[in-house]
Amino acid sequence: MSDNPFHSKSENLLQFNNIFKFITRGFPRIIMIVSFYVIAYILYYFIKNNSKLTDVLKTYSQILLYLSGYKKINIDQSSKELIDNNKAQIIVVNHSSYIDIGVMNTLFPKAKFIASNYIKNLPVIGKHARHNCIFLKKDFNSNLTETISEYIKNGETIIYFSEGCCSRPDILLKLRRGAFVHKIPILPVHINYNEENIWINGQDNMLVHYLWQLCQKTNNVDVRVGKIYEPSKDEQNDVDIFIKNFSDYYSKTFGVSLSDKEFRDHPYLFPKKN
Repeated sequence: MSDNPFHSKSENLLQFNNIFKFITRGFPRIIMIVSFYVIAYILYYFIKNNSKLTDVLKTYSQILLYLSGYKKINIDQSSKELIDNNKAQIIVVNHSSYIDIGVMNTLFPKAKFIASNYIKNLPVIGKHARHNCIFLKKDFNSNLTETISEYIKNGETIIYFSEGCCSRPDILLKLRRGAFVHKIPILPVHINYNEENIWINGQDNMLVHYLWQLCQKTNNVDVRVGKIYEPSKDEQNDVDIFIKNFSDYYSKTFGVSLSDKEFRDHPYLFPKKN
């Protein structure tokens, strides 16, 4: 592969072999997923004020992952223990697919996501997302520092996809500042997929890419968790130093390369004008 973080291997859904897989695997899964969404939509009105809603949303994520071919999340014992014993209120995770949300919701069901506003308007998903998402007022540009600080004071855990957009999991983009301005410890998490399962915004249509995944017998997702990163006094006084040192720590912990590109260099989200 090249060193371009905004390019991944993709498959053509219309290949004959994939058409056969769609008939035998993809279409039955679509029927099950649509049926599940209908049931979930109805149940929402009975459980939206229930104290057990967090557990229900975790179960929803597990079911959707399973129906999407992700029969289990591959995670080692050390990472499980770090999750169980986690005291950090900020979690920073790389972003390589829309599947990341379901994976993180399964592993950290009580945490809240920083999410793009368009998710709020998605059918079914949007209604459930209102319970565990803090929405950006404008995609990429809105400042939620004060709002999130209040959540942190109230003991909430916040998940940041600090790269700001989907890119390859073996290359970490320059991280955005949001997770670091709070100057508190951070739990690093890394999600990895088969090369074909990586989704780069704009390179592939999301629906077509998801249909391709439904055609596969099994889709793999691997999760690793690093030890909590405690910012030094120098890092607390200078966010840029904090970001640089944390990025280095993330790179060494998970064996990924650091890119000099950031989300604004994304060729599909921010195409250059001629």
